[in-house]
Amino acid sequence: MLFKAALHEAKEGFGPRDPRVRWALNNLFKLVSYTIFCFFWQRALKIEGRVMGPGHPGYANTMFLLAMVLSRERKGKDAEALARESIRILEEAGLGESPACIQRRMFLSNELVNLKQLAEAEILQRKILHTLELLKGWNSMDTAIAAENLGITLRFMGKVKESEELLERCLAVTKNILSEDHIQVASTLVHLANLTLISIISGVKAKNDLRRSHLVSGERLVNDSIRITQGILYTLREDGKKPNNAFAIERERIAATALLLEALRIVGLLDAGRISVQKHALFLKLPLERMKHGYFKIDAAGISDTCRQFIWPDKHLNGDTTLRIHFHKFEKFDYQYLEQALCKCISLYNEPHTRDIVSNALRQHYMVCLSSLISCSRQKSYIFNTPQMQDLLAESQQIMRELGEENNNIEVMDGLN
Repeated sequence: MLFKAALHEAKEGFGPRDPRVRWALNNLFKLVSYTIFCFFWQRALKIEGRVMGPGHPGYANTMFLLAMVLSRERKGKDAEALARESIRILEEAGLGESPACIQRRMFLSNELVNLKQLAEAEILQRKILHTLELLKGWNSMDTAIAAENLGITLRFMGKVKESEELLERCLAVTKNILSEDHIQVASTLVHLANLTLISIISGVKAKNDLRRSHLVSGERLVNDSIRITQGILYTLREDGKKPNNAFAIERERIAATALLLEALRIVGLLDAGRISVQKHALFLKLPLERMKHGYFKIDAAGISDTCRQFIWPDKHLNGDTTLRIHFHKFEKFDYQYLEQALCKCISLYNEPHTRDIVSNALRQHYMVCLSSLISCSRQKSYIFNTPQMQDLLAESQQIMRELGEENNNIEVMDGLN
């Protein structure tokens, strides 16, 4: 009733085309939809329990459908319990390797991850992957998706090497079965880029050559992901102008935008990590008298023409000076620096077709991305106070205020109900 009243007042006060009317209507629809779904499946479960018996696969199917609805309502513990019982019924009926049971195990593993029960999720995901390897082999999208799920869980658990091996194998399979520009490829690339962040952060005592390699690898992975998601979004904008399946287009647009935001967040984190990765260095000691004329000659020190060089003296009291020659190879990426990520994030938000899906589905993704980029900018003290960066930060903070106000409005309305 409160949502209906809010909808009526919004129409009267702002007009039927105002975004606030769309917000009220959308929340009313979601509230009514989930309430009806939950009520329907709970009633169906009671009826089937009496008619079929609690051990019937049909009863287990309805139980699983109710678990999915409860999961969407963020009732994870209830969803987990129903999924477990549904799986148990299928296993006792001899259907433990059926597609339906595998699907339910994957759902349960995701719920366990969401509930932070990672050790149990890992065991279940290994069981799923083993089953699919035996049934379908590795050249199967089902197997690749199961392996990716396990790889992500292993990343959360800090098992970086095994996670990387699984995800790289998934990437090869996905490119072979689908295409190199498919959204699933972009998703795997983002997960691999996240692993490079962990390698850079955890490799504080590692050689700079290795950490530099992780940095370049991460930039390459995240740029490939951005290229794919931007291509998908462009295609979807063109498809949206034609009569087509609007729901499918919207769903794919949401997925691609969420991946793009995660990739932009990683760009900022990699740029911040670049500060801790020293450039390659060559150290030479020369007598001070060789420096008195302001020039010197170095023999047998070959440095590639593609490298940038920085040379300065560091004087010591013993009459010698240490010359530290820093150099690094350039590799051009479209998105390499935090400023580029912020610019893209802001321009994406200002596109009309993006604003709608941000308000409805991606608010939290945008808040996380912008918060991370703003935090990373503080680590780059040499550009933090520049006019360009201050303008970008001001725009970013304005977007966060807008999204925060919308979020507060929704929380208030949720609290009233």
